[in-house]
Amino acid sequence: SYIQSRHQELTRSRTMQEIASEQLQKSQDSQKQTPQIGQNTRFNALPVQASEPAEVARSTETKNNPSQREQKTEIVNWIEEIAKDPKNLFIGAKGGTGKGIFLSNYLRYRKQNQPKLRAFIIDPKCDPKERGYWNEDWIEYRGFSAIAMDTEEIVHKLRELFAEYIGLMGNPEEAWLLVCDECLLVTDELSNASDRGTKRLLASQITRVISVGDSFDRNICVVSQSANAGDIGLSAGVMKTLTKIILFRDGDEETLNHLHRHGQIVVEPTKPVIKDVLQRSPRGRGAYVSNKFLPMPELPNYSGYDRDKRSVIQNEKASPSMAEIVASRVKDSQN
Repeated sequence: SYIQSRHQELTRSRTMQEIASEQLQKSQDSQKQTPQIGQNTRFNALPVQASEPAEVARSTETKNNPSQREQKTEIVNWIEEIAKDPKNLFIGAKGGTGKGIFLSNYLRYRKQNQPKLRAFIIDPKCDPKERGYWNEDWIEYRGFSAIAMDTEEIVHKLRELFAEYIGLMGNPEEAWLLVCDECLLVTDELSNASDRGTKRLLASQITRVISVGDSFDRNICVVSQSANAGDIGLSAGVMKTLTKIILFRDGDEETLNHLHRHGQIVVEPTKPVIKDVLQRSPRGRGAYVSNKFLPMPELPNYSGYDRDKRSVIQNEKASPSMAEIVASRVKDSQN
């Protein structure tokens, strides 16, 4: 009886050892057959190293491929793209963010795509350093110093200029773009008026042009140092007819967050996104347009004055005309 009992115990022990051994062998075989992360895997048709973490792989790839860093400055000239589709614009930006450079290039790109275009510029700041932006025979520039005028003089001047524009745009063979610059400055000056109609003079004239002009190739570009349309008296309904472009630079993050909180910007302006956009721009500028944050490309400065360096641009013509540009291109093509 003892011998039988002992035999049964040895048999059970041997059976359990065999089971454990089989399980261990299966586990080892499984580990040999299971690939490491990334092994036999292809990402964008390129093999991925199995044992290297993703962060290290990206870092190593950038170090070994200098052209990847260079590609950061190769950004699309989105300004040239939007100029191909004539629309009403609202440009909001603080001083020094490049409104003049943006707008002067936008006008010239649009002229290339719309040869019959003419522009009427109302500039209540009238800075002599910016005069070169508008030095074209197809641009009617009207500048005056609103800050040196009283409310009555500003009202008279605005009514005079809007009446002149309406008279000029009567030719159906021409396309017209009315540019109302420094709208926040004018609105602040008009706020001193006693009656509501005068206070809203600029907003009502802008609304009038928008409501009757689009179908006749008559567009408007509203430019303001505030990206909040309410600051210049434009309603939400009017703003829906305008393509909003908000320009920014380093230090404008709080302004962008404020606009986001109040629904003026749909996409959240996170710090990594804004930092990436500004770093990719050769001028350290960015723009919010069509629900995207885009880096500002390098653009010709037609004013001949660098506001970042506060100096005259040397060895560069202040404002080559469109005729000169076309003549130069024809000459190049002949050569």
